[in-house]
Amino acid sequence: MQVRLLGTVGLIPDDGSFVPVGGPLVRKLFALLAWEPGRTIGYDRLADSIWGDQPPANIANALQTLVKRLRPTLAPEYRIEAVGPGYRLVADADHVDAHRFTRLAAEGTSLLSGGQLSSAATALDAALMLWQGPALADVPCDPVLDFRVTQLNEQRLAAIEARADAYLALGRGTELVDALVAESRANPSRETLAALLIEASAAAQRQTAPTLPVRLTSFVGRDADVERVVELLSEARLLTLTGPGGSGKTSLAIAAATVACSRQDGGCHLIELASIADPGTVGDHILSELGIPTNRDAERWDPLRRLVIGIADRRLLLILDNCEHLRSVPELVIGMLQSCPRVTVLVTSREPLGAAGEVLYSVPPLELPLPRAGRAEALRAPAVQLFLDRARAVRADFTLTDENCAGVCAICHRLDGIPFALELAAARIRVLAVGAILERLDDRFSLLTGFRAAVPRHRTLHAVVAWSWELLSDAERTLIQQLCVFAGGVTLDSAQQVCGDDVTDLLIALVDKSLIEFDGRRYRMLETIRAFAYESLASPDRIAFQRRHADHYLHLVELAEPALRTPAQRSWVPKLAVEHDNIVFALGWAVAARDVDRALRLCGNMIWYWILCGFRAEALIWQRRVLDLVGDEPPVGLAAVYLACSYADRLPEYFELISLGMVRDDTERYCALVTRACGEKRQPHPFFVMLPALRELRRGRPQELESCIDSGDPCLANNSLTRRGLERLVTGQPAAGAADLEAAAVRSRAIGETRALCRILLTLATYRAGAYGTAATRPLLDEAVGLVSSWVGANEVVAVHTWIGQLRAWTGDVTEARTHATEALGRIDSTVRASTVCWLRVVEADIARQTGDREEALSLYRQAITELTALRLAGQPYSHTANGAEVWGRAGYAITLAEAGEYTTAHAEYATARALLDGPGYLEQHAHLGTANAAIALASGHPRLALTIIGGCDTLHTGQPNQYRVPDAQRIVDAAQATLSSDSVHRALTAGHGLTPARLATLQGCAEHPDPAEDPRSRIAS
Repeated sequence: MQVRLLGTVGLIPDDGSFVPVGGPLVRKLFALLAWEPGRTIGYDRLADSIWGDQPPANIANALQTLVKRLRPTLAPEYRIEAVGPGYRLVADADHVDAHRFTRLAAEGTSLLSGGQLSSAATALDAALMLWQGPALADVPCDPVLDFRVTQLNEQRLAAIEARADAYLALGRGTELVDALVAESRANPSRETLAALLIEASAAAQRQTAPTLPVRLTSFVGRDADVERVVELLSEARLLTLTGPGGSGKTSLAIAAATVACSRQDGGCHLIELASIADPGTVGDHILSELGIPTNRDAERWDPLRRLVIGIADRRLLLILDNCEHLRSVPELVIGMLQSCPRVTVLVTSREPLGAAGEVLYSVPPLELPLPRAGRAEALRAPAVQLFLDRARAVRADFTLTDENCAGVCAICHRLDGIPFALELAAARIRVLAVGAILERLDDRFSLLTGFRAAVPRHRTLHAVVAWSWELLSDAERTLIQQLCVFAGGVTLDSAQQVCGDDVTDLLIALVDKSLIEFDGRRYRMLETIRAFAYESLASPDRIAFQRRHADHYLHLVELAEPALRTPAQRSWVPKLAVEHDNIVFALGWAVAARDVDRALRLCGNMIWYWILCGFRAEALIWQRRVLDLVGDEPPVGLAAVYLACSYADRLPEYFELISLGMVRDDTERYCALVTRACGEKRQPHPFFVMLPALRELRRGRPQELESCIDSGDPCLANNSLTRRGLERLVTGQPAAGAADLEAAAVRSRAIGETRALCRILLTLATYRAGAYGTAATRPLLDEAVGLVSSWVGANEVVAVHTWIGQLRAWTGDVTEARTHATEALGRIDSTVRASTVCWLRVVEADIARQTGDREEALSLYRQAITELTALRLAGQPYSHTANGAEVWGRAGYAITLAEAGEYTTAHAEYATARALLDGPGYLEQHAHLGTANAAIALASGHPRLALTIIGGCDTLHTGQPNQYRVPDAQRIVDAAQATLSSDSVHRALTAGHGLTPARLATLQGCAEHPDPAEDPRSRIAS
C-alpha cells in the first residue's frame, strides 16, 4: 500500500484503487505524519498546524481522538506510535509518493548530468507520473505545509525541464509538445519552459520530413545500440548494420535514424530492397522511392547519374534495408557518396558491402539473463524484457513470477536472444504455458510461426534462416553442416582437424554473412542456425561428422585426465571448461548411438573434471547412463575407465580425507576390478589403487601401502604418504605422522596437486591447533584458502571455509570462526550437499556455545543432528563429511548439555558419537569426544575423572602434555580446580597423560548407558 500526498490525500492499495482518509482534520494529521515518516512530531507542532491559534483545551486528548479515527484506515505495515509527547508514522519513506518523487527526480537529474539519457528519461517519467493533482489537494492550509508544497512544486517544474532536456537529446522532443504547452500556460513567467517548448516544437517540425514507418510495437532493450549507431552516423558516411536474420537490424536502423534526424536538418528515407530480385533494377527502385523522375526515354539512361542529380544538394540520410542478396549495391552506394557530400547511407545486411570507407556495426543479440538469475535480475535483461512485452500483447495478465522465471530465461537462452525468435515464442503464450514452449523448442521451426501479415521471409523462423541459407555456396553449406555438430563453438585448429584443412576462407565468409560469430578465439553458431543446419543433414553424413567430432574430443579428455593431477591442472581446467559443451554433446551422441567404447572412455576421463569442479550432479547423470549402456562388466582394456565411471564420485574432495567407508566392497568386486585394471594398458586412478592398500593396512599388513608410497606414480605415492601420516597420528605415533604430512605437503607443492595439498594443509592445521593453539595454524590455513580456485565447486568452497570455521571455534577464535562461517553461508547454492550445510550448522552451534548463547547452540545442534541422523538412517551412500559432522556435532551437543546439568542425555549423545567414529578416527575427534566425556564426568560429580580425561587429551597430539589447551577443556579444568586441591588436580591430570585414544575411550564419564536398540533420533532433546 502506498501513501498519496501528491493529489487527493489517501492510500493506494496494491490493486490500484484509492482509499480516502476521513475528515479534514484527520487528513491533515495524516499528511503531517506522512511528510516525515519515522520521525516523532510533538503535540505542539501538530496542534499549531491542525488548529492554528484556536487549539482545543486538551490537546493530547484531541490528538488521540484523531489518531483513533485514522488508525483503522491504515494498512498493517503502517503504524502510528505514541512516542513521548508526540506521534510518529512507522512507514518506509519510499512508500510515500512525495518522498519517492523527490528521490526519482534527483536520480533522473543525476543520470542526465552523467549523460545516461534513456535512464534519466525513465526515472523522470516515473517521478512525474506520481503527481495525480496538486499536492495536498484536500488538506486545509497552514504556513508550514504551504511552504513545503511550494518547494515540491518547484521540484516538479525542475523535473519537467530536466525530462524535456533528456527527451530532446534522445530525439523524442515531439512527444512532450502538448505537455510543455500546458505547463507554459500554467507558468507564463518561467522562461526555461518557454525555451524548451520552442525547441520541442522545432524538433516536431523537423520530424515531419523523414519518410520512416511508424512502429506498431515497442522497441525494447536497444537504447545503448541506438546511441552508438547515432554516434557512428555523425562520424561515418557509410555505416552497415550486420547481423543474422531476425536480430533487429531494420528496427535498430529506423530507431537510430529517427534520433539522428531529430538532431539535424535534412530528410530521411527508408528504402526496402528485400523484394528486389534483379540487381540491375536497384537504381530504378531507389529513384522511385525518392520520387525522382526516372526519364527512361533518355538516350543514355544512367540511374546513378539521375540519382546524383536528384539528391546532390540535399542533406539526406538514406537507409538501404536488406542488401545482402544484391551485388550491385556497393558500386551504386560508392558512386552516390562520392558525388553527394551531404548524403549519409545506413545499410542493413547480413554481410558487409565490402565498399571503401564502410564502417561496420554488428547488431548483437539482446543481452541474456545470467544462469539461474532470480526474478529481479532477470527483469533487467533486455531479452526477458522483450519476451514479456510481446507476451503481454497477446495475454495482458502475463507476468514474470518466481515459478516461470527459470523457464522464460531458458527460452531466451535457447533462442540466443534473437528478437524475432523471441517475438514468435512470446506470441505462443496465448495458447501455451512457458514450460510447454520450452519443451517444444527442440522442434523450433514448427513452433515458431505465425506472422501472417509479414513478408514471406519474416512469417516464420524457418523462413528467416532459409533466406540466408539460399544465399550460400555449396561449400559454405557443407561447412556449416559439419560445424553444427560443435555444441560449444570451435577453435580454428579443431575445425581444421574435424572438417578439413581448407576451412579458413570459408569460415571468414560465414562470419561475414552473420551465420557464424567470431569472438577473437572461437567460432560460434547461433542455436537456431545450428538447428537448421542439423535438420538439413542426411543421416549418413550426420553420423560421420558426429563420429569425427567425438573422436576429436575423446583425444582431448584422454590427454587431460592425467594432467589434472599435475601442475598442468591450472591450464587444463579452463580448456575443458571451454570445451565442456562439445564434450558432453559427443558423450550424448555416443550413448544414443550405443557406442560403448567411446561412451565409456569419454565419461571415464571427463568425470575427473566434473568432480574437480563440483559438477557432481552432472557426473552422476552420465555415470548412470553409461553404466546402463555398458552393463556389469567392463570391455577388455577399459577396466580403468569403468572403475572411474563406477566409483569416482565417492572419492574425496578438497576438504575430505580418503577412507575405507567411501567404497563398500563386501563382495570384493571393487578389488577385483582394481587388480584387473592394473594389468591393462590404461592404469586406474591412484586413489583406486590406494583403497585396497589401506584395507590391508587396517588388517595389520602395511606392505601394500608402503609399496604405494615407493611407487613411481607421484600422485599415488603422495596420497599414500598422507594416509600413512593420518594412521600414525591416531595410533600412538603423532610425531611420525606429522612428519609424513609435512613431507607430503612438500611433495604436493612440487607436483602441483592442489587438492591433495589443501587436504594436507587443513589436516596439519588441525593437528597444530590441538597441540599449539590457533596462532600456529594461520600460514597453513591462508595457503589452503588460496588453493580454492574460482573453478572449484561450491560444495568444496563451502566445506573448506566450514572446516576452518570449525577449527577456529574449537580453539576459541570466535571472530575468525564467524568470518569463515559467513563466507561459507554466502557461497551456498543448489549444488551444495545437505551434509555440508548440516556441518556448517554444527559450526554455527559451536560459535554460539563459545560465545555463551547456550539456547541458540542447543537449537542449532538439535537441528543439525536431526538432519544428519535422518540422512544416515535413510540409507544414503556413505559420506565422510556427514559422518564427521555428526560425530563433532553430537560431541559439542554433549558438552552443551553437560554444562546445562543434563549429563544423562549428554552421555547418550557422547556414546552415539563415539560409536559413529569411522575406523580409528582423527585426533581432533578424539580430543573433542574426550572433552565431552570430561564435561559429563564433571557435571555428574566426578571432577577427578574429568581431569584425568583432560590429561589424556593433553598428550594426544605430541605424546607430551601440551602447553596449549582448547577453551572447552580449560573451562573444565578451571571448574575442577575450584573444588579440588592443587595436588589433587596435578595427580588427576598426570594420571591421564600418555593414554592412547583407544584407552581414553574406555573412561566413562557417566554410569548410564543408552539402549543400543533405541532410535538415535529419539535421544535428541526437544
